[in-house]
Amino acid sequence: MSNHLWRRNTAFSAAFLFALLTAALTAASASAANPSFAPAVNYPTGSLQGPGPAPVSTVAGDFNGDGMSDVAAADFGFAPKVLFNQGAGVFGAASNISGTSGVQSLAAGDVNADGRDDLVAMSPTRVYILRGNANDTFTLLNSYTMFLGAQVQAILLDYNGDGRLDIAAQTFFGIQTRRGNGNGSFSAGPFSIVPGASTLSAITDANINGDADRDLFALDGLSSTTFALRGDGTGRFRVAGRLSLSGLIPEDVAAADLNGDGIDDVGVIGSFSFTVGFALSNGLGGFSSFAPATQFGGPGPTSLAFGDFNNDGNPDAVVSNVANVLDPSVLMFTGNGTATPTNTGSLSVTDFPQNPAIADFNGDGQDDVAVVGRSALSVLLNTTS
Repeated sequence: MSNHLWRRNTAFSAAFLFALLTAALTAASASAANPSFAPAVNYPTGSLQGPGPAPVSTVAGDFNGDGMSDVAAADFGFAPKVLFNQGAGVFGAASNISGTSGVQSLAAGDVNADGRDDLVAMSPTRVYILRGNANDTFTLLNSYTMFLGAQVQAILLDYNGDGRLDIAAQTFFGIQTRRGNGNGSFSAGPFSIVPGASTLSAITDANINGDADRDLFALDGLSSTTFALRGDGTGRFRVAGRLSLSGLIPEDVAAADLNGDGIDDVGVIGSFSFTVGFALSNGLGGFSSFAPATQFGGPGPTSLAFGDFNNDGNPDAVVSNVANVLDPSVLMFTGNGTATPTNTGSLSVTDFPQNPAIADFNGDGQDDVAVVGRSALSVLLNTTS
């Protein structure tokens, strides 16, 4: 056999095997079951008006170190609430978290390396660091002046790769950071202006180019632009890409690898256009499209969260419907490896639901959903088989 013929046959065989593998993976993805959930179980929170308008006002975390995910939620104008997991996804009575004032947004993570999740609670002017204790309480460790953007939010991420969680928060036109010291205290960090932004309304941790430095997606509510912000490992961020037409007055942004290339893609909520949009990243810090692929997000969507609810390796999205007063619900968008996850229906929950929190609440290895509304926490346990 000539070398030319051998190379041609080898190339054909490789292409044939690749085609078979691709077809098998596509078939496996296509045959994955749509996510299913048990009917919502509602737990009173004692709130009169719910968590309020922040992008992330409800979080899941193991705050007492018992190995089960609990839920904490802001209570607009009052002290945040916490409901502790009693086991099997059943929650106890809500209690207040004292030591804060005017909290609208929460983030969860272990900021002092004691093995328990803590809370970072953000008000319009201050960020509070609350240590989770083993006896189902919280202790205020520190507080710092940090100013709001178009919405109140602070997130946790390790932006300098030292294994300690840091804080990032959006102002109206930039990103303010604080460096974590690993003991529940935070030092002043740099401020990064985002050129072209004037009303930053939400941010999320992301990996947009595959390097070791954490990045951000940031949403500008006035211009309806999603910014991809590349981190340099010091707490500074610069614009690497822009995504236009991200909905009318967009309010929330989330990151997930939608197409399995190892790079985070983006989901955005356009609250006043009733839309949810998804867009793929190009692996270089930008986006592969000018605008997101937009779908109907329900009446008055405010926020979204990603989880893999059918265990097929593709992220699925849950979208809140705060204005659907006749049928309070969240919408499920099932991932399929593309920028257009499939709308697979709604799940009934408590009235005026805000942002969903995702965790395995009953320990069965599957992602569940918790969402807080005006006066109750709804827990949706995953029953997908």
